[in-house]
Amino acid sequence: MPWGQWWYWILILVFGISVAGIIGGTLPEIIKALRGGNSSKEELRQIKAELGELRAQLSEGRMAQKALELQKCLSAQELQCIQKQTLPQGVAVILFSDIEGFTAHVEQQGDQAAYQLLQHHQRIVQRSAERHGGLLLKQLGDGFMVSFSSAKQALLCAAQMQSQLADDPLRVRIGLHAGEPIHEGQDFIGRTVNLAERIMDQAQGGQIFTSEVIKDLAGPLKGFQYLDQGPRRLQGITELQHLYQFQPIAALAYPLDSTVDQALATLEQRLKEENS
Repeated sequence: MPWGQWWYWILILVFGISVAGIIGGTLPEIIKALRGGNSSKEELRQIKAELGELRAQLSEGRMAQKALELQKCLSAQELQCIQKQTLPQGVAVILFSDIEGFTAHVEQQGDQAAYQLLQHHQRIVQRSAERHGGLLLKQLGDGFMVSFSSAKQALLCAAQMQSQLADDPLRVRIGLHAGEPIHEGQDFIGRTVNLAERIMDQAQGGQIFTSEVIKDLAGPLKGFQYLDQGPRRLQGITELQHLYQFQPIAALAYPLDSTVDQALATLEQRLKEENS
């Protein structure tokens, strides 16, 4: 085979595969050597080795692309599962959550870190919702919308989410409201949904804000308290809305395993001191 044709088809092959990062200092040197047609056997062996390295890079690129495709398929499967779920009829409880300062995080840490943060948020929301009978309806930017048929379970879900994030740099704010939203396919729309989102906007990272409707429906929950936030003016809402912050009572807050271990160690040390 003439060298001219050989390097020509090598060029077609290499440039025909779009993999970021493979066109660096090595590839132009290979092309130049092949075009010359007078490479020694040692140079050709070196070219073969360098082409092998490029081939490995191409293989890695294809694997990365395959992983991305699988991820997209997984997302599609999750979406199909959500679409098959049955939305509650009549009164529904709507929970909104989003990441505080997400835009700033994207600017500071980059897209990949922000994407991982969003995945972490989604996993916590999904697992907590499933444990408390909630349905993850959709993602809205860096936030999620979940529906429940029980105000009590919705509050416990929100509390579990914040508990799991207690020692995490990710700070999430949560808002809840209940009413009779309008069904639109596998989604809810209307004033109830808008109010839940606006209530979330009033919270800060790590907080759970609820409407008075939620407080009345759920009633007192052992180990938790409603902190009165007074009437608030919400964006786009005509009437003032009386809000409450839902949180664990300090003495009965969810203990972390490390905190329990530390308390036991302190107790054992005190007992040793008293017995000595």
